[in-house]
Amino acid sequence: LSDIDLEQSFHYLEKAEDQYRYHGLRLSQTGREEDEEEEYSTNHIPPHHHIHPEISKILENQGLILRMMGNHEHALGKYREAMEVWETSSKAYGVGDDPDKGLKLQVSIADCYQSMEEIGLAQGEYERIMMEYYGKDNKEEEEEDQVMRMLFA
Repeated sequence: LSDIDLEQSFHYLEKAEDQYRYHGLRLSQTGREEDEEEEYSTNHIPPHHHIHPEISKILENQGLILRMMGNHEHALGKYREAMEVWETSSKAYGVGDDPDKGLKLQVSIADCYQSMEEIGLAQGEYERIMMEYYGKDNKEEEEEDQVMRMLFA
């Protein structure tokens, strides 16, 4: 993809984010915004309607495009924001169709640090991921050490 294509894609994702933040739950439940107000009154909308799970996907994709453009610091911010939205929306709506979204976002954050040549921060993130998702016992500890050596060799 060219830089122009990437910039245009990023612009469309920003528009999509704005739409989801504005329309929230109504848009996602019906696929259209011209719903009857009484059917979707504020009495029926969860308190986090402005933090819809789709926003996390949009922010993640923005981060990916920014990384492709070489803007790793801005990408890191998008990934962190996506993680915050995912954590909030998963509490309000449930995990949804991607229960591993948190893990994927954590890996993207660690990868971003690695792209920024912040090896210590990247390694810390990778270790935290291993601990959080895989636990620890002797065999797993050996496997973790092997993976870490391969990542940072």
